[in-house]
Amino acid sequence: MQMSRNRPPLHLRATLLGAAIAAGCSGAEGNGSSTTAPPATFDGSLRFVNEIGSLGGESISFGRGAASVDFDGDGLIDIAAANAGMPNAYFRQLEDHTFENADELWGITPDSLAHWGMVAADYDNDGDPDLYVVNGGFGYADPNQLLQNDIDRLGILTDISASAGQAQLKGRNFAGTALDYDNDGLLDLFVTNSAPEVACSLLHNLDSMLFIDVSSDVGIDEVGMYLGCSSGDLDQDGWVDIACAQYSGPPVLYQNQRDGSFKNVAVEAGLTHEGYNFGLVLEDFNSDGALDIFQPKYDPSAIGIPSRLYIGGGDATFTDVTDLAVFKVTTAMGHNTGDLDADGYPDIMIGSGNPGFSDLDLLYLMGKTPQSPGASIDASDSSGLTGQGPTRSHGMAFADFDEDGDIDVYASQGGPHEDVTTIEGNAFWINQGNDSLWIKLRLEGVISNRSAIGAHAIATTSADREVHRYMRAGHGFSNTNSPILHFGIGQDDFISQIIIRWPSGLTQTLPMPAMNTLTDIVEAGVAVTGKPDDFGTFSIGIAGEPYSEVDLMIDGQTFATAKLDARGAARVQLQRPLHFDLEGDAGELSAWIYPTGKTGEGYATPSVRIAF
Repeated sequence: MQMSRNRPPLHLRATLLGAAIAAGCSGAEGNGSSTTAPPATFDGSLRFVNEIGSLGGESISFGRGAASVDFDGDGLIDIAAANAGMPNAYFRQLEDHTFENADELWGITPDSLAHWGMVAADYDNDGDPDLYVVNGGFGYADPNQLLQNDIDRLGILTDISASAGQAQLKGRNFAGTALDYDNDGLLDLFVTNSAPEVACSLLHNLDSMLFIDVSSDVGIDEVGMYLGCSSGDLDQDGWVDIACAQYSGPPVLYQNQRDGSFKNVAVEAGLTHEGYNFGLVLEDFNSDGALDIFQPKYDPSAIGIPSRLYIGGGDATFTDVTDLAVFKVTTAMGHNTGDLDADGYPDIMIGSGNPGFSDLDLLYLMGKTPQSPGASIDASDSSGLTGQGPTRSHGMAFADFDEDGDIDVYASQGGPHEDVTTIEGNAFWINQGNDSLWIKLRLEGVISNRSAIGAHAIATTSADREVHRYMRAGHGFSNTNSPILHFGIGQDDFISQIIIRWPSGLTQTLPMPAMNTLTDIVEAGVAVTGKPDDFGTFSIGIAGEPYSEVDLMIDGQTFATAKLDARGAARVQLQRPLHFDLEGDAGELSAWIYPTGKTGEGYATPSVRIAF
């Protein structure tokens, strides 16, 4: 079912501290919309069944990355699967949760590029996901592709690569991740390159689907054989950082310097293990609010190098806890993370394989012993994942495809396209579910990028523990998981609140959400950047009712008026300093923000506190 997306009223109660605002947005207050599914009635086990034969989505291919997003806006998750050396495959989900091939329907022009990764996000902020296809991989210098989503207007995904500037990056591009590195509300792209003499690329979004390569300008210049990558706020300073794996050397960890530049701090962070690094995933495995790192190792000679796990301290430093894990020495290639057993802790799925031979896939359940961060349980056999036998699995797209409240997996499988004997069929692993309660959130940015990439949501359960979820695109083997955040809470009874921290600095709170529901949350509130003193100016970002006029007032005096656009957003740059008295080195100033002329009963004037 597709749900309405009513905007939260601007007069919602709010308090601003620094550059953050806490705003109530429960469905009961009219600030979110939700639907309810029947409670799960399963026995608590985790088991997958490959139902590709009955659901559709079949693709006999040299499978690579995969994406699971709603391309056509009908509320159902669709699939894009990369195919190295052959045309990619697009599948549209139907109302009965089966899938039909949509290549022709969506106007896809087939080609034989070495398609590698699928990074799906709303790069033009128009409300639907576009698709960035990473091409090249190992040994092929191919151009990347950018498909603009025009399904609502023209019925097709339009290839605009030729007009997208340097988005059409040509090289041995291996993986990509979407991020808003400068917090301007537009999604940028980071792309790795497997050519040893070439650095990775940071593509800055200039708006209007035009990108420029700013890598050398911002300090991204280390050369090496870089494969998988990931992005997230490692030091919790509100600015996204970048991490990527180097196969023949140590990984790099680019810390955002908050001035448009990056610095490689991998050594200081404790991330120095060299060799066989096939990827690098940022994830909060122990649910403490700090991003951790999983580093899959591709060990073709079985010389004894297992994949590695690092627990983050929230300050861009990490502790190696690999000894606590039970990671096997394997040829780890495909990889992804997500809470597959809905206990609140993300798990790790690994696609094993080798150009010369296939291997069994792996599944590690995390968080079963919270007092020992990094401890894991090998559920590869018990989950049924190894039942299909050896594969060469690469792409893994996680989503609740059948809308029953648990995460399923679409696996894109196949070997090197130079060898036709390595063609494989894809798998559709449907989660049989358990008795864990859950809730799902669908976020829409207003001041932030519309896909809400970089948002961090924290659920507090009845057991007073936290479950952390992060919005991203380009994860694991250059996959895009469902943009719907999934919170499983295991055997806890309910969620008392969910706090959403937006990339803009806004914070919204959803109190006492109904369990087993999907709720839409639209970014709302006010964000302040800069210091309001006698010698400077500062800007204010506002999210609320589209087209409404907003007065910003201090001590009853209007100092700025803004008209919100069609998305309900406005950025106001004040051209004159504000004058007020301070006590000591810090102070607070109360202000009120409300729609122009709407100050009567029913239009509360939210108190906004500016701290500096």
